[in-house]
Amino acid sequence: MSPAPRPRPLRPLRPLAVTALLALALPGPALAQAAGTTLAPAAPVPAPGSVSDRPPVTSQAGQAPAAAEDPVERLGGLLALPEIIALMQDEGAGYAEDVEGELFPGKGGGGWIDEVRALYAPERTSPIFFRAFRDSLGARDLEPMARFFTDGVGARAVPLEVSARRAMLDPDVEDDATLKAGDMMAARDPRFRSLSAFIEAGDMVEANVIGGLNANLAFWRGLSEGGAFPEPMAEEDLLAKAAGQEEALRAESRDWLFAYLALAYAPLSERELADYTAFSASGPGRALNTAIFAGFDAVFVDVSHRMGVAAAHRIAGQTL
Repeated sequence: MSPAPRPRPLRPLRPLAVTALLALALPGPALAQAAGTTLAPAAPVPAPGSVSDRPPVTSQAGQAPAAAEDPVERLGGLLALPEIIALMQDEGAGYAEDVEGELFPGKGGGGWIDEVRALYAPERTSPIFFRAFRDSLGARDLEPMARFFTDGVGARAVPLEVSARRAMLDPDVEDDATLKAGDMMAARDPRFRSLSAFIEAGDMVEANVIGGLNANLAFWRGLSEGGAFPEPMAEEDLLAKAAGQEEALRAESRDWLFAYLALAYAPLSERELADYTAFSASGPGRALNTAIFAGFDAVFVDVSHRMGVAAAHRIAGQTL
């Protein structure tokens, strides 16, 4: 498998990497086939609140017994998913600035950033993530996954992943990491080959491309529904807009993943990275990657669509 998920929130108007330390194919019905890539429809937004809809179990006396730790929530904690979801709010504020600069320069004000931060608020996005994450895992045995991240390289890697993701909120850190990864590739550094094997084991590049296309499509749908254009865009035009970014998304995904993973896993030995790669390629690792990516895909599609609608309202306001 790969590290805890790190689908990077999307800048919906430009190609961008949905990172994903653990990411595989997206489940769910296909919306359309564009440029060879499946784009999925936006997922419904669950109401904020409990991750699970199951009623509490009560004893014969009517008293709720001390609840055992939920296996899905325990696994999420081992993967530091709550920390990643919280970091996404800061990343989303940066993407909001990008969207403002491209669509309504200088017209967003503090209200626009606040609105987007609210869309990324953990109390809103966490239930969306964990609903899809739980559904994807289904009735699978979670113990092999939890065991890997309880000690050894799994437990060592997760805090490194969180730290690197937080550091890369700084554009200077991201630029430096990208340059170093480029130098590593040019020098044919053995570490670059190890990182390549890790990325391939999780099929991360293609997973990020699919997630990016889904989120970009949701954003364009939101723009159209929100009245950003004189006439609503036809579905085939929306699909073409999103699919036209596929190759650029693939290149950016690849570059971002190498930079991020090189930074995050610098402290890991080659043996540790090989063990992590083996887990990522295993049955439990693949199932976990798929579930993590399903969770983040649901979040990014939801947020991107809402962000598109909100942006459209500001664009329409400019033209009044």
